[in-house]
Amino acid sequence: MISDNRQSVKETIERIRKDAEVLEGTLTSIRTIAERIEKGEGTVGKLINEDTAYNNLNETLGGLNKTLKKADALKVLVDIHGHYMSEVEGTKGFLTLDLYPTPTSSIGSSSWTTRRA
Repeated sequence: MISDNRQSVKETIERIRKDAEVLEGTLTSIRTIAERIEKGEGTVGKLINEDTAYNNLNETLGGLNKTLKKADALKVLVDIHGHYMSEVEGTKGFLTLDLYPTPTSSIGSSSWTTRRA
């Protein structure tokens, strides 16, 4: 019984040793990444260390936000349909695109309202 326990303890110690080696490699990789970030290397390093990259990203996100707000200000209705004309044995296709300002939007300085019949 004691010899069984010794074998089990040896196996456990061996697994811990192998796990410690893996953990050491992982910590080395994390250290390397952190050093590169501190030096300003890579995208994350530039975002953290350079005001220009940070400011450019904020400006881009601001422009994107404005564009999305403008898109939200419109209600877009699209209708695509076709007809078969048996008299001439042909088809006719239609595309209708209706753009309506939403009730909470303002386009320019004017106020728009829409009426549907």
